[in-house]
Amino acid sequence: MGLFSPKMSLVQASLLAVDPGPRAEPKALTAAATRSTTRTSQEFRQLVMPWQQQALGYYQTVGECWYAAQFYARTLKKVRTFAAIRDENGEFEELPPEHAASQAWDRVQDPGGGGRGQLQASYGQLQFLIGDGYLTVTQDPFDDEEEAWEYLSPNELRVQPGRPPTYARYAAPGLPAEQLYEAPDSDFEPVKGPAGKSAVVYRLFRRDPQYSKWADSPMRGVLKLFEELLLLELAVGARARSRAAGAGILYVPTELSFGAADHANNDDPKRDPFMEQLQAAMTTPIKDPGSASSVVPFVIRGPARLGDVPAKEALFHLPIHDPMETYPEEQLRAELIRRIAQGLDIPAEVLLGMSDANHWTAWQIDEASWTAHVQPMCEQMCGDFGAAYLRPACKKANVEDWRNIVVGYDAAEIVNHPDRVKDAEALHRAGGLSYETWREVAGFTEDDAPDEDEHNEWLAIELHDASFIPGHEKQPVPGQLGPDGQPLVPGATQPGEVAKVPPDTQEAAPAPAEVPLAASAALVQRVVGAAELAVERTRELAGSRLRSKAKGCVECRELIDPVGNSLVAAALGAERVEDFASIPVLTAGGTDSFKTMLGRWGVPVDTVEKLAALVERHAASHLLEGQAVPLPRAFAGYVEKVL
Repeated sequence: MGLFSPKMSLVQASLLAVDPGPRAEPKALTAAATRSTTRTSQEFRQLVMPWQQQALGYYQTVGECWYAAQFYARTLKKVRTFAAIRDENGEFEELPPEHAASQAWDRVQDPGGGGRGQLQASYGQLQFLIGDGYLTVTQDPFDDEEEAWEYLSPNELRVQPGRPPTYARYAAPGLPAEQLYEAPDSDFEPVKGPAGKSAVVYRLFRRDPQYSKWADSPMRGVLKLFEELLLLELAVGARARSRAAGAGILYVPTELSFGAADHANNDDPKRDPFMEQLQAAMTTPIKDPGSASSVVPFVIRGPARLGDVPAKEALFHLPIHDPMETYPEEQLRAELIRRIAQGLDIPAEVLLGMSDANHWTAWQIDEASWTAHVQPMCEQMCGDFGAAYLRPACKKANVEDWRNIVVGYDAAEIVNHPDRVKDAEALHRAGGLSYETWREVAGFTEDDAPDEDEHNEWLAIELHDASFIPGHEKQPVPGQLGPDGQPLVPGATQPGEVAKVPPDTQEAAPAPAEVPLAASAALVQRVVGAAELAVERTRELAGSRLRSKAKGCVECRELIDPVGNSLVAAALGAERVEDFASIPVLTAGGTDSFKTMLGRWGVPVDTVEKLAALVERHAASHLLEGQAVPLPRAFAGYVEKVL
């Protein structure tokens, strides 16, 4: 009969996968994933150790322990698991949904169906706390299709002697135990217990290095630290309660008393109306914060002086403790938490709160945390599930190559890959990365690349030169100069006509170059190199000016003294720089040497001015960067074009 007969459930498949009798052939189960029966459960109960109960107790009482246990619960819950096959290289390949192994693994579901998230979360939590637990498959006798897979602690699932023996499941202390009958494992018939739910149980545990049937966990090595932390918490609580109970002593001279009450109307001759009213004024705001006495002062009328002492000095409060005094246990607690974070098998920053991982915005972790901490636990979980159920079930069903059937995992949802967009952009600007790779790193495809017209338009805007756009003579861009060196503006009245700046506002055109121009590839490279030097020179000039302006600012001097002139603006920051001068003012004249050099090489004056303006504008826009940003790659093409 096939593995998925209409009358067969996952429980029968798992039962057939594990033969409790001795076999000559090797067993498919590992030592850390063992079938539990009512005959062996008493032995497993003897393996429950006192330290495991301590760990569960600290989970309920110490917040740091509770929070640390959520790390594996919440990460493993997001891992996608699937049936896979292992190739000769040890790589896993996910099997298609119609494969028998995939169908077998799909039967593993949380109570009520809907996935395996809770099962995986419970596994991660218990493996972290006590390193032990029971993978339990239960089935309602009235529903052959309804199966529930859970990972339970040894405290919740216990064997009950009797005929037949049963499991007792204690869902909570004080509640009646649910009886679970051990499912028969003789054939593929539907599993039904004698009088209630049937169950199949596997013990999945982390092996202790000393004894192979003992369990081990990360909590075991820090239990003493948690005990000390709990004692410190109790000490802090006692100290806080003692401070709250002792609010100090109020000294009231007897001269301020209203006097004793009329003895004829009161049996207590020592009754003091003044003290009664004072106590009422002090306690009423505590009982009723909305009362008027919480904001209205208590009025005392009495002599201005009590003997030689002014009355205002005679009435005073004696504190029992210094309200500004810190708790001496505070530093000890911080040190203990640091040691616990280092001792547990989790990223230390998760418990110490020193990174975004502590906030768990999307329950994502970085690749280093995944590789060092979560991945080993995830691989153990998949190995346990595969050894306890999936691989033996496939073997009994005669699935081809069953020995290489495994439970695979996909952690894409929880591993937060680092953002490499900035690095890619810097490398692209330096000419070390292609446009295609740049787009791929940023999450775009080649379909998102600009077409030729869009790219030319970007060049025109970036370089303030409309000649990159076909028909540019009809659509000048801001900053473009005409053939005669005069700035062009939109607004022509005739087709093809280019309007010029009115004569009364235009500047005189620079004189043409007198030295003949030798346009060559070598000259282009020389100009580009000189432009890069001009960018650095402009940054240094701005930094020198800022140093002069910041001489009277001690705080500013501390920031800029250790750095060179080119980094002064970055060290001060945008707000301080703007307090001294605007960036265009600071960078003005930074390209003077650049213009002189180009003039010697025979570059026309108008071209020199255009190139210098681009270089100075580029230097100004990146002045606050930590280093000089290279000129865009399109700059070299523009230089070649204008020469």
